[in-house]
Amino acid sequence: MTTTVEKSISAKALLPFEETMKVVSQVDNLWKIHVTFPPEKASQQHIIGRLRDIKAALSRKYTVPAVLLEFRDLIDKKTTIQGIEATVIVGLREVPQGKPEVRLRPLETARGELIPDMIAELDFYYLDEFDHPISMKRLLLEIEKAGVDLEMCDLKLLEQHFKKVTNDNSYVKKLEIARGELPSIGEDAELEYAFFTDPNLAEDISEYRTGRKVQERDILCQKIPPKNGKQPGRDVHGEIIPPIQGLDFELVADEGAKLSLDGTTVVALRDGSPHMERIIKKIYTLAGEKVVPVKIEVSVKTIIALRGDEVMDIVLQEPVEIFGDLREGSSVSTDGEIFVTGGVQKGTKLNARDNVLISGLVEGGEINSEKNVFFNDDVHDARISAGELINVKGLISNSDISGRDVILEEVEGSTIQAGRKVTIQKVKSSSDGRRTKIKVGRQDFYSRRMELNKQDITTIEANLDQIRRIFGGDVIEQLNEGQYHHVLVQHIKKLSRTGVRQIDNKTIESYRRLLESFRPMRKVIDEKSEEIKHLRVRSKKEKDSRPIIIFREKMQAPVDIVSGDKKTTVETSDTGKAVTTDKDGNFKQYDMKPSSKQKQRENELEEAVESLKEDNS
Repeated sequence: MTTTVEKSISAKALLPFEETMKVVSQVDNLWKIHVTFPPEKASQQHIIGRLRDIKAALSRKYTVPAVLLEFRDLIDKKTTIQGIEATVIVGLREVPQGKPEVRLRPLETARGELIPDMIAELDFYYLDEFDHPISMKRLLLEIEKAGVDLEMCDLKLLEQHFKKVTNDNSYVKKLEIARGELPSIGEDAELEYAFFTDPNLAEDISEYRTGRKVQERDILCQKIPPKNGKQPGRDVHGEIIPPIQGLDFELVADEGAKLSLDGTTVVALRDGSPHMERIIKKIYTLAGEKVVPVKIEVSVKTIIALRGDEVMDIVLQEPVEIFGDLREGSSVSTDGEIFVTGGVQKGTKLNARDNVLISGLVEGGEINSEKNVFFNDDVHDARISAGELINVKGLISNSDISGRDVILEEVEGSTIQAGRKVTIQKVKSSSDGRRTKIKVGRQDFYSRRMELNKQDITTIEANLDQIRRIFGGDVIEQLNEGQYHHVLVQHIKKLSRTGVRQIDNKTIESYRRLLESFRPMRKVIDEKSEEIKHLRVRSKKEKDSRPIIIFREKMQAPVDIVSGDKKTTVETSDTGKAVTTDKDGNFKQYDMKPSSKQKQRENELEEAVESLKEDNS
């Protein structure tokens, strides 16, 4: 609510220099003043002088800057025997006012680090905090008080804005008056490997498998230290900032490996397969989020060699190499990689935290990896799941596969779930009329991965309960590696006391494997529980990006595609197809242009057909 204050004060009390003036009223910042100009002082020049006196008197009385007082109107003017009488309305012009302030801000380097005091910004107003018009002298004083080097300042820009503020009675905020120079950044540390770390870099599974084996005294990797930048920088204080060193990481030799004295080379202490664990962190750069290593641990794990022609049920922590075809009913679970030199029969189970690579024909079974799964041959009637990539170089038929990305040479009658991208060379028609179906989307993919992990945990817990029943719950829970032999001997003695006459070596070996698998199985449960938590977080955090499905060659059979609540069908076609979605999630289909090699093959085929026609004629 606005309060109106009416005042009628004698001119003598208010304006002692002029008895013919009287403030009639004041409402907020508006004054009405009655003034009389005697006949002898009624000239225009005299009237202008008296009006200035009114502003000066109001300024002193009400403690307002005279420069902000302005005449709004002249009313009730009349001539009397005393002279000219009138009412003058004077208002207080509102202008920005405040203390000039210098603000120092940091600058972000290309890799996301903040360097302080790299930008100087200035706020200033037409009037300062003392009701005085701002001056260049005051501004320069505030800049120097903030420690900003005047040589770093754009004084020409400052003067331009100063003139504008004083002319317009305005203000300016966040005026960048100085900007430092960022130092250059050196090259990050690198690690050169003497072994394969990515199956995609090898020609085939055989080459990758060979490149994953090392011998004692082999050099595993060499670290190239980070380098310093070449150009120093300077902040707004004029202080020199030394060049920035590239990002570094700690190289650590773990079990089966040795680090050189200078901390740059890791050597194998035994034959086996090298393994790396990266501890990473996220940094936020000008180009976006980036993941960089903080620590890299290198170890060599002994490769467990197994014969595929023996039915096995085994849980390990080491990488596994299976020679020949893996027989029906076998189950292998490990923290490392799984190599199968032959094929996989139906009813088998393979579970690995690392890559799974199979050279031969897959005739069924369940294959799961938290990383990648690679096949060199055909896959039939299988269930395959991978946390990252599935790559099949043969025909995959009547199978259920799920991976973040999927690359297939040929497919018929299969169900594919992918988190991001599917690439298929050729779609074939299934003999039983079963259509290939593709479901894409990160949320569904994460849900599928979580469900598979839950199923695995249930299966492993059932196996653990069986081991507890065989050896005794109290005994098995307190078991460590040094007690395996003792517990095994006690169990055999117990069987003998209960009437079991002969226990062959094969049975003893089975009991030994059960004992040795207990701790690894418990570890697998913990790891899968952690992965479920991790997937749940990622599912909530990440949003679905637009899916990409590519059919490189002509399609012999239609394919159904689902993403969220949207569906589409890609019909048979003489050309390849590319499928994605628009911003509203609706599917878009595009024809793929044949590659130059494909065109060349088609032209050669047409020429051959024409030649045959000529021969026939």
